[in-house]
Amino acid sequence: MTEGTADLAVVDRALDPVREGLEADGFRLTVEEGVAAGSVRVVLSATPDACMDCLVPDEIMVAIIERAIHMDAGLASQVQFEKRLEGAS
Repeated sequence: MTEGTADLAVVDRALDPVREGLEADGFRLTVEEGVAAGSVRVVLSATPDACMDCLVPDEIMVAIIERAIHMDAGLASQVQFEKRLEGAS
């Protein structure tokens, strides 16, 4: 296991509380790349039943994600946030 892989697992676990709230509204939150050069990519995707009106603005979502990663995981990562909302109604 590489150091980046270990960091990826820590980041993924740190996002569990955020993920739970999003899943209730029909969204998925995934970490697609390991921590490299101090950054991590977090992707928000929508299921067909997603509540689009339930999403907070991107700036707030990024702040929530950053707080979970920095405070819970203790990582000094920069978040690259991406939304993939195709297929949602």
